[in-house]
Amino acid sequence: MVILMTRQVVTTGGLVTVDVLESDYLSSDTDNIDPFDAESGVRERERELRSLMPPLAPANGRPIVLSATVGSITMLEMPGEDPRVQAISHDFPISVHPLRLPNSRALFSNLSSVSVVDYGFVRLAGLLHEMVPLRHEIDKVEIKDFHSDFTYVVYGYVTILFDAGEFEFEEKCWVVNLMRASQFVDLIVGMNWLTANAISTSFSRKGVTIEKADARRVRAIDEKYVTQ
Repeated sequence: MVILMTRQVVTTGGLVTVDVLESDYLSSDTDNIDPFDAESGVRERERELRSLMPPLAPANGRPIVLSATVGSITMLEMPGEDPRVQAISHDFPISVHPLRLPNSRALFSNLSSVSVVDYGFVRLAGLLHEMVPLRHEIDKVEIKDFHSDFTYVVYGYVTILFDAGEFEFEEKCWVVNLMRASQFVDLIVGMNWLTANAISTSFSRKGVTIEKADARRVRAIDEKYVTQ
């Protein structure tokens, strides 16, 4: 008989729910096999995945303590409006090094005191190995949405090199789940980014244009949607 068992295993990455066929672990040929060894299996898999990443820095040094806000865009549901256009109407195109994924987009918010990047995008952009996780029970970082009581889960931080307009920028970003906050962009940059790079912007029906910046000039990132 095969029995599907669901167990919850606590790992360093959090609580993991595992479905296991009991027959995979039970054998009538021996009495010495552990009837349920899912926890060690999960931890072994965790060790394998961790080997793909650089070792974590020792948990020493001063704690990181930060309380910040992030602005956002509320997408209004307009009857008859094309949702594809909505998805690219409130932000600007960027090119993130090193993979330069097409159709990546950022939002500038003057209500943001820090810059944040989407957790899933960090993985897709090939930057997960550069991310520095927060130290459990040491670092205290709280980032809230300016317009609501929503508090982001902060996973760590990563320094991102990206092109926007005709300039190249390097920005420290806190890693959060932007999709959970219904923010359909990859990166939100705030006043810290604007001030640090002496950026001058203009706004028109085409959106945000970076007119000047204390940054290296690069080939302009055009407003287009890449399909191949």
